[in-house]
Amino acid sequence: MIDGEVLVAGLGSIGERHVRNLLALGQRDVTVLRREAKPPRTLSGAEFRTVTGVDEGFERHPAAVIVATPTALHTELLARAVEDGVPTLVEVPLAHTLDGLEQIAERARERGVPVLMGHNLRFHPALRAVREAVLRGDVGDVLYSQAQFGEYLPDAHTWEDYRGRYEARADLGGGVILTSIHEIDHACWLFGPVATVTCVARRRALDGDVEDTAMMVLEHESGVLSQITLDFVQRPYRRWLQVVGSEGTIEWELRGDRVRRFTAAAGEWEDALVLDDYDVGETYLDELRHFARVVRGEEEPVADLASGLHVLAVGLAARRSSAEGASVPIRLTAPDMSRGAKGGNR
Repeated sequence: MIDGEVLVAGLGSIGERHVRNLLALGQRDVTVLRREAKPPRTLSGAEFRTVTGVDEGFERHPAAVIVATPTALHTELLARAVEDGVPTLVEVPLAHTLDGLEQIAERARERGVPVLMGHNLRFHPALRAVREAVLRGDVGDVLYSQAQFGEYLPDAHTWEDYRGRYEARADLGGGVILTSIHEIDHACWLFGPVATVTCVARRRALDGDVEDTAMMVLEHESGVLSQITLDFVQRPYRRWLQVVGSEGTIEWELRGDRVRRFTAAAGEWEDALVLDDYDVGETYLDELRHFARVVRGEEEPVADLASGLHVLAVGLAARRSSAEGASVPIRLTAPDMSRGAKGGNR
């Protein structure tokens, strides 16, 4: 796996998942950084060591760091990892503010420190199949897309009160736009950087001080329009994507195990990819395998810090758009999003 110690910062549900997956993949030297040394919920504490201070964790000179703390704590940990020259995987969202991040990104470039964003859906074979079809031009020039993610937050972790979780707390960087930012990321991955954002975000049903529902339209530099709906109120859980082009349509339903395509040439729906009981947990394992190769210098991050900065800027612009009742331009320098799809007329 990774030659040396892996420091995992945070042991909530995603932190425990990363530790469990590291051990499953053969990583035996794992240290967890957390605020207090209390028993984990789903793991045996005997399988890793625990430290409770940032200095204590980094003084162990880890070979890699995984940042899986509440969002509001990401920037401090990322800055320390970059300054110490340690390859880092940062869970998403990257942060809850852009403050200091451009300087950290510049420092990472200067020092040659790779940073991988934790967008596990980029490793999902169905989403990859959609992207390959889009880039091949299977449906012609892309005109627009629609994406939706929704879940009922109180039922997501039945063992704890959702009102104490970071997703529902502004002070920890919560809110549906940032904590469900994968749809913004894959819109950028599919169609390239975003030029402007228009959004309405509201707290519709849940207790808390953050938005639980958001509807936004992204206009990409390519001319593609992406409509994205995110919420913490929907039952049942749903994650869905549709791409409409000049010559057809592609659709993917996460829990449907298939990608289907309609083209003008065929004149009917056909399966572009059918998965046999695919477990989305495999995306996290593939993400860690990729991270290990990044640490070893064998691959470049599939979702790097520059793309993470752009995606975060889009999410923050969506919040600003809702607050101001106006479209908001993205002024952060757009990264190379690896050949986003060509769009139709603007």
